[in-house]
Amino acid sequence: MKTKPSIGLMVVMLMFPQIVETIYSPALGDIAQSFSTTYSQAAQTLSIYFTAFAIGVVVWGLLA
Repeated sequence: MKTKPSIGLMVVMLMFPQIVETIYSPALGDIAQSFSTTYSQAAQTLSIYFTAFAIGVVVWGLLA
C-alpha cells in the first residue's frame, strides 16, 4: 500500500533551498572571517550545497 506525501511536506521541501539561501548568504562574510578564508571560498560552500541538492533531486527522481 502506497501512501501519498502530504501537500504541506512537499511545499516545505520546495521552499527549503530558498530558505537556506536567504539565511546563509548574508552570513558568508562572517563565515569567511570566522574560518580565516576568503569570501569566494566561503561562497563556494553555497555552490556545493546547491549542486548536491540538484544531484539529490535527480537521484530521488530516478528512485521514485
